[in-house]
Amino acid sequence: DGWATLNDAEDSKAESDDAKAEKKSPSNFEDVFQRLLTRGTCVGKKESGSYSEIGQKALADFGSHLMQAMAVPWDRSTGSRKKKYRRWHPSIQRWDYEEEDDSLTSEAPTTVRSILRLFRQQHIAWAAVGHSAAASEAAVRGVEEVLPFGSFSKTDEPWPGYESGKDNDPMVQELTRTMAGAAGLLEVLIFEMSVQLSGTTPDFDGSEPSAIGKCLADILCGYSWSIDMKVAQGGGANLMERERLTLWSQITALMSAMPCHVARDGMLSQRHEARAAAAEMWVSRGLGTNSDVSGEPPVPLAVKQLFQDATPRLPDIEPNWGSLTPFANEDSPSQIPFRPAVATAFLYMPLLAWDLNTLAGAVFSSILLDRNEFPDSEDILNCARLLITGRMIQTLITPHGFDSIDGMEIDEEDEEGRWDQTEFQKEGEALAKLYSHCRTRVLM
Repeated sequence: DGWATLNDAEDSKAESDDAKAEKKSPSNFEDVFQRLLTRGTCVGKKESGSYSEIGQKALADFGSHLMQAMAVPWDRSTGSRKKKYRRWHPSIQRWDYEEEDDSLTSEAPTTVRSILRLFRQQHIAWAAVGHSAAASEAAVRGVEEVLPFGSFSKTDEPWPGYESGKDNDPMVQELTRTMAGAAGLLEVLIFEMSVQLSGTTPDFDGSEPSAIGKCLADILCGYSWSIDMKVAQGGGANLMERERLTLWSQITALMSAMPCHVARDGMLSQRHEARAAAAEMWVSRGLGTNSDVSGEPPVPLAVKQLFQDATPRLPDIEPNWGSLTPFANEDSPSQIPFRPAVATAFLYMPLLAWDLNTLAGAVFSSILLDRNEFPDSEDILNCARLLITGRMIQTLITPHGFDSIDGMEIDEEDEEGRWDQTEFQKEGEALAKLYSHCRTRVLM
């Protein structure tokens, strides 16, 4: 199903400090990822009072500029289309649904406000971090150079000035600023979620991490509602558990059809963008499948089609389904769907469905939130190994994802002084086993 579940790895190098060894034990990789991505997302009274109003405004402007840069600067509608577009409800003319007033009646309280727009800005910021770093490396990797005696591919160091001056290298400074902006924007999003989704009196007790950090950690660990399906299929689930899994299957059909693009570049028609915004509105307001209140959006087509094709008929989705709780607890967002995450879809996507450049930007910027305990090199390597393995699996399972090369296409420079024959054989066997595993578990 596309989820990468972590298994025990080989024993790591023993460390002198017993506590540190326990922390880095490979059997606790899931705990390491959960700790890295959630420990800096708790919002207590101390954290809520330390936010600078000027700093928050600057970060909000940063997010607005990112979003503006990702929207087309031209008007795609002309003539009759423009007149028709103006007749649409303002809620579906935007990129994401926003609640600005209480003029619309609803069976659910209007509390989402501008959260979905902030989610979109955060997604764009993560993509900016990941793709800027990837572009810097791709610009010097495998560059073909034509010489009088032939042509060959050449790979240069993507960070040429890093060793001589780490603090003064312009590429490092640019990446540092982008990562700091993405991390700061996430702080603003977490704070705004605490204010806008907690009612009139937000409770900053600081005991629970943000739902965003929990969702990211679950992606890396491979935790998903589908894991519980094996128990349910074996008859080990009670009625309440079966109802929970049914709801997850219904909204997963919607999330699979929800666009998660970070550029409003005209690739989607305005009609499809409006339908996506209407689906976000339906999810955010917690409307059920039997809601027929005037002025409310219809049931999304993906959900409606699922109900039409299912035999026997699926149970209806009740009003106020899911949760708007901005903090992670024993139920949300892992057990009970977090509606803003469902509306934007990307926080519930499995690892192998991600653009891993964007996910890398999300992971490496989010682990910087804890100012009291920054990640060490082992933490960063653990995250990088998982992401690289995920990218390899994506390549292996994608039709025509990689080209089989013959011996003439391998650069002599890559063969000289790198690996001996034993290492070639070892790595080749490992890749063959990985490819066989991917074909068995994912492709079949």
